[in-house]
Amino acid sequence: MEDINLDTVDEQATDAVTQTNVTTLGSGPALAFDQSIFAQTQAQGILFANMIGDQQRQSAAGLAASLASTARIFGLTKKS
Repeated sequence: MEDINLDTVDEQATDAVTQTNVTTLGSGPALAFDQSIFAQTQAQGILFANMIGDQQRQSAAGLAASLASTARIFGLTKKS
């Protein structure tokens, strides 16, 4: 029967653990950068959506004002 030495670790196991740790540490900054870019694009999308909503509301208000003014010019409404 072979004598197993429990004081040493196989070099292949040590290399595998080291490579895993290096990979994890090496990909951290790239993942953080990706997350910041993703957050920026989400914020920009919300900004554009709000801008379009504001333009639609201003357009509707302008149309209502134009309609009211035209109706007054042609005498379709009473002057107050």
